[in-house]
Amino acid sequence: TYRLLGPFVCIFVSAACWPTERESSAPLAAVVTSPIEISAQQPIRSVPVVLADHGLTWIEIKPAHYAIVPTGAPAGDVAAILANEGYRIDIRGTAALASANGVTVEVELPPLGWLLLVIDDVGFSRQRVERMLAWQRPLVYSILPGRPHSKAIAAQLAARGETVFLHQPMQPLDYPDVDPGPGTLLLHDSPEKWRDILTANLSGMPQAVGLNNHMGSHFTQSLTGATAVAEFAAAHNLAVLDSLTAPRSKLHAACRRQGGLCFRRDLFLDDDLNPAAIDRQIEAWVRLAKRQGLAIAIGHPGPTTLDRLEAAWDDIDQSGVKLVSYSWVRNYLAQKDIH
Repeated sequence: TYRLLGPFVCIFVSAACWPTERESSAPLAAVVTSPIEISAQQPIRSVPVVLADHGLTWIEIKPAHYAIVPTGAPAGDVAAILANEGYRIDIRGTAALASANGVTVEVELPPLGWLLLVIDDVGFSRQRVERMLAWQRPLVYSILPGRPHSKAIAAQLAARGETVFLHQPMQPLDYPDVDPGPGTLLLHDSPEKWRDILTANLSGMPQAVGLNNHMGSHFTQSLTGATAVAEFAAAHNLAVLDSLTAPRSKLHAACRRQGGLCFRRDLFLDDDLNPAAIDRQIEAWVRLAKRQGLAIAIGHPGPTTLDRLEAAWDDIDQSGVKLVSYSWVRNYLAQKDIH
């Protein structure tokens, strides 16, 4: 509710205003029980900022009629609040349209989950990088060392403000039949040799803010190997994404012991390159984000994967989840202390 008090508007919110059962896991901000004073002389565009400091979202339904809802309230709660006031609301993804008396405004709603997308095996094709940049969406570009365009792509992406990871090759179980390529960490080498290889790879793309393993189904199961990578990452302030190419990978645990920022992928989008299979993985990615809050996917810059992602963006936008940047995830994990 709100009322005028001299030159101030006082807004009161009590816990009794909101339903106790939630339709999603999005947490409500702490309920404000004391008045918030907003000067009548204050520019109206600054009012949402003032309320945001108190964990509230301000919605103008029509001139001089406002709805105040808790920031982070599930979309269903917002709909119920506005419906009680006689307004119709149309929820679409992270936005809603509230209308009354012919006046319609767009209302930003909290997402139902967050998506992070890491694109592995970058470094072969500048054209495919340009294609992804045209999406204007936050991605993590994980670049293989020593490929034809690795250095140029890393510099280009960093200049555009994009996130660059080192896609560090590591020994797979079926090595040498499967060769990860130049700059690979092999278990028969010494920890000193591993550090030299990591240093050389990173020097080729100093723009990298993190690393994840390319292959590595054998190397990441070695505690000695995983610890060496984690120590190097911590010494160079690099985040570590465990690609989980082996279910018993020790990379994530080793990184945690070093106290660095580390996280694990939840699914691969394109283990199966059939378009229908990629579509199913994208749908599973969205469902997982709604269920657990943050879902991390790894994909590759092949034409089929890029085609299916382009076809899916509109549906993802309307699904209620949000694709976020690495910097957002870094802050999220630091606040949650769940890395």
